[in-house]
Amino acid sequence: THFDLLRLFRATQKLVKMEIIAEAEPPAASPRATSSASGENEHPFGTTQYFQMDNVLVRTVGAAMVLEAQKKSVKRNALIDRVLKLDLPDRMTKLAAKKSVQHIPWYYERALRRML
Repeated sequence: THFDLLRLFRATQKLVKMEIIAEAEPPAASPRATSSASGENEHPFGTTQYFQMDNVLVRTVGAAMVLEAQKKSVKRNALIDRVLKLDLPDRMTKLAAKKSVQHIPWYYERALRRML
């Protein structure tokens, strides 16, 4: 919900103020890495922000606090999102092409053959 996103945003901003995390550049493999260099950074609304944690102690303590099931769930969701972003557009265009072809049910075809 919007309230959850707002809470996440405020918590992230609080961590940045406390200098626990710092804003980072997008990864080189990200498609957003090339678009931000072209001047799109002037209107950052709706773009993905990347953060980096330099403090090893905080990172280790934070990792110890997260349950193993939560780690696996996050990794699974990230992998599924990655695969969908790569594979889904091609599959959707194929599906749209398949749906655009007119389908005549077999029982109408039989009736049409009897009439002719």
